[in-house]
Amino acid sequence: MAAWARAAAMAMALAGCAASKQQTRPPGPEPEDLNTAEPPAATAPAPAPAGPVASAAPPTAGQTYVDKTHHFKIDRPGPCWSFKTGEELASESIEVPVVVACADSGAQVVVQVAPAVATPGQFAQRLTSGLRTRTGFETTDAVPIALAEGAVGFDFAVQDQVKGKVAILDGGQDRVFVLLATWPLNAPSAVEKEIDQIMASLKTEAE
Repeated sequence: MAAWARAAAMAMALAGCAASKQQTRPPGPEPEDLNTAEPPAATAPAPAPAGPVASAAPPTAGQTYVDKTHHFKIDRPGPCWSFKTGEELASESIEVPVVVACADSGAQVVVQVAPAVATPGQFAQRLTSGLRTRTGFETTDAVPIALAEGAVGFDFAVQDQVKGKVAILDGGQDRVFVLLATWPLNAPSAVEKEIDQIMASLKTEAE
């Protein structure tokens, strides 16, 4: 598994611990392409599809993914980015409606929806504390960010292989959104700027 994927899996597991004491399952294969611009209607993660899911229309800059189940929307900044299902990364306590991924750079932004058993600040504190106990992980302190009222975020790195950032915000209806971005250390500087654009584009019902 690629370094960024290991980092994502680790942070996902820690997010699961922050949401509940239930253990997350190991992530499965790479996410499949979504077959529409909107996710399935199910409110809980469904079993992974047996085969590849048909791709949507060719990616276009600024195309928006709309989730009517979890009440959010998010954009992709250019044609290299695509929307993929996150079902294989979900757990009993964490839903992953969509992953915004760039095949060219290996970067991705994972959109997670968790029960609001803690405030965004408390989630961030638990995540940073947990990551700092893991060999090779370094994180900044969680600080307020402009993504939404009450949102917090922090950056992290895994040795000399991968960089990442996490944004946590209130999603309304007793849930929080956790945006987990990872990209290879040697990715072009433009990749991080595009990740910031993706995170900033998230709009939720709570706003």
